[in-house]
Amino acid sequence: MALTSWVVKTDPDEPANPPSVLANVQIRPEDASSFFEMLDDAWQWVVTDPDAGKEVDESESPAHRRLRRAAVRTGKGLASAGVFVVKLALLATLVQEHGPANWNGLVGFHAALTLMGDDFPAAWVPDTETLDALARAVDRPSRQAILLDRRDAVLAHARTVLAEVSAPDLGYARRLAEQALACVTAFPAAAQSLALNAAVVIALGETGLEKLAYLNDTADERAELLRRHEYQRLVTDLPASLLLLTVAPTLRTFRPWRGDPVPTRPNRHAVAHSVSPCQFTEGNALESVLLAVSVLRQAQRIRTERAAAESTRAGRSPAKPDRGSVASAATPAGTPGP
Repeated sequence: MALTSWVVKTDPDEPANPPSVLANVQIRPEDASSFFEMLDDAWQWVVTDPDAGKEVDESESPAHRRLRRAAVRTGKGLASAGVFVVKLALLATLVQEHGPANWNGLVGFHAALTLMGDDFPAAWVPDTETLDALARAVDRPSRQAILLDRRDAVLAHARTVLAEVSAPDLGYARRLAEQALACVTAFPAAAQSLALNAAVVIALGETGLEKLAYLNDTADERAELLRRHEYQRLVTDLPASLLLLTVAPTLRTFRPWRGDPVPTRPNRHAVAHSVSPCQFTEGNALESVLLAVSVLRQAQRIRTERAAAESTRAGRSPAKPDRGSVASAATPAGTPGP
């Protein structure tokens, strides 16, 4: 059963997450993948004809055959409901455990899928209210207009999120992102260039890949899963998926020597190889600094989860979960660290 069929927009007044028997269970990515495979096998059994692969029993009367098949189909119908509930519970648990703080459960997950499908950063930033407003917008120009209209509040929230990046090896990149945040209003082109470069370099180091071309290919593989609505494969390794999906849009190839048009969306290649007003816009600059904050904060989350897993394997008490800031757009900026 495809995950697409049950990632649906729910009423904002409804609970963000359905009740889950898995809510207190720590699920590793490899465990989630095995669980989903088992549930997929169960679903295949559900949709298979009761007599598939069986020899016809000539001694069975037509009435008895109809009764038997009806009974089996009834049992399979009940089983299908169980598979549906368990899959939904597993998805809710993975989103709860590994999703960023600006998501409001499955509602926020749906909004994030919408935005990432339109190449907007959606992990950790923007704040929950802005995330929902952007997801409801009809097109990309409308989304950028919303971002610019809420710029001060969005940047204040981004500073709070960036202050949560505490890993020593991310310290210098964080300070560069702070500079980009500080100058995005007055010097948007400079902020855009700095933010995109920092985000891509951090993503390259985080994945351990040697070349930007490899990072581009890996990120595009995750983006293709999103385009095909294969959410099940994305959520089984949600931390890595979020980092790659965030950086993927800025890595798309731009080759001016072949006559490629300048991209109108934030693009690292266009920043490096053009000075076009199509690329350097206030909206793209704001998106770019949010993208850098998203990548850095997700890198911090990956480190936190890795440390917790290592503690568990070593028999120590796991580290405190990295829930992050749940601040709204109205929350003032936190004080950045050194």
